[in-house]
Amino acid sequence: MRLPAVLALALTLSPAGLAAQEVGPGPSSVPGTEAVQMFMRICAATLPVFRGAEQVIAGYPLRQHPDTGTYFHTDLDLSVKLHVLDGDAVCSLVFSSPDSEQALVRAFVDSVTGLYSQPAQVEQAGGATIAYLPGGAVFEFTAGDSGLYRALMAAGEEVADQPAPTASPDQVQAALVQMVMPLDASGGGGMAAAYATCLLGRGEVESTAGFLGSRGFDMLEDAESGEVVLFSGNSPYGVMLSRRQPFCMISSESVGTAEAAAHLLQVAGGAGLEIMPAVSAQGCTGWRIGDARVEVGSTGQDPSCEDPGNSALRFTWGN
Repeated sequence: MRLPAVLALALTLSPAGLAAQEVGPGPSSVPGTEAVQMFMRICAATLPVFRGAEQVIAGYPLRQHPDTGTYFHTDLDLSVKLHVLDGDAVCSLVFSSPDSEQALVRAFVDSVTGLYSQPAQVEQAGGATIAYLPGGAVFEFTAGDSGLYRALMAAGEEVADQPAPTASPDQVQAALVQMVMPLDASGGGGMAAAYATCLLGRGEVESTAGFLGSRGFDMLEDAESGEVVLFSGNSPYGVMLSRRQPFCMISSESVGTAEAAAHLLQVAGGAGLEIMPAVSAQGCTGWRIGDARVEVGSTGQDPSCEDPGNSALRFTWGN
């Protein structure tokens, strides 16, 4: 990623030039939590090059300006822009907020860097807060005039205007096999190996449970419900399967939903699987990954869409 190109990006934060246009920002300022949530779903969750971001945008009341291509919220003073700068994919969100700049910076930086288990380098430069993320992406937060703020993600890959690479089924299979090889009952291979196991097993009990059992996981089965649970006291996650339908769920009481989603996208992208956003019926983050549908949520009897301390990713097929 060429940082000077990001820093040179003009801060077109004011919507004044569109005042006479039909499409423009809404009247209400944006709570910081809502701005962070939108940024994470539209920009962060569609890395590395924001393919599928437009499908996520379609789930919000955002209208696209016919001349600039910028998406404006109908109710909130907020806009989203997807474009390419010197070959680098860029996704940005501009908004006004009643929250303090300090609180916004902390919330955005914590959320973005929290996607990764490796540490990110965060620094101040030219009035902006910049985070250099593992994998080459760069996050930048800038305060503009009149109480407007901009959160920007630059992908760091010069492939934004290229068609998505497609892997053959054999290539996908080989890549997933390599990812699951480190898996063991002590957590070897981490969450990535667990998600790769679900994708590789396609919700089939015998193959998935057989593989996990051979790696030291214990298995419990409920004959009445058809549920099969695999677990280990040393692993950060448990696995649930079903004999009634192709289903695989990876749950963790130590890995939050944002980090879990990042691991999943890294696995899917690394295997060459097609990734398309597919928000769940509950409004939670989800994707179609290959022929699987994956929904992100928390653990527990009354799960929520997001939780910083735990996660449950549900894989289904045939829907």
